Amino acid sequence: MPQETDRPPVPPLLSPLFGAAAVRTDSDPSEAVAAWLAGAHPKPKRVLRHWEAGADELLPLGGRFAAVRIPGAILHAAVGSDDDQALTVVARDTLRGPVIAGTYARRRTYWALVPWRAHVYWPSYLTDTPYLGSGSYLTVPPPTCIKEPIPYWVTPPRYRYDLCSREHVFNVIIRGCSAMSREAGSR
Repeated sequence: MPQETDRPPVPPLLSPLFGAAAVRTDSDPSEAVAAWLAGAHPKPKRVLRHWEAGADELLPLGGRFAAVRIPGAILHAAVGSDDDQALTVVARDTLRGPVIAGTYARRRTYWALVPWRAHVYWPSYLTDTPYLGSGSYLTVPPPTCIKEPIPYWVTPPRYRYDLCSREHVFNVIIRGCSAMSREAGSR
């Protein structure tokens, strides 16, 4: 009678998004998440040293992940609040992935990390919320930095390959733009 140990090993799940073995869990050790993020940089060990010292790091986009820049006014309108707790709930439950808070052009801005594709359709009418990929860089705080000062993680990645769905990000942006249009129309 075969025993449990006689079974052939189960191959890892292959991620169709990244072409690498990726097992999705509710969370990975923080070191694994940090190493995965740092892997976007040509010198990941340097990034990890900077993060251990509490410093932010400039990471290239377009390899491991991309980002969608969302002005604070749009995200706040979508949420109906500028309260950090409400934003955290939306980022966790609606965007379902990592979001960084910071500033752009001296205004509160958010960056949702999304899967990168060389040829991705992002509507041209969303000029205020560009899809940032190859050739763009993003200041990324240490993965443990979840409170101000900015930049900080509204929701940090929970596991390797944890990214927001572009469709979820698009839906939140449309909801925010619609809320802003309704508010402007009622004035």
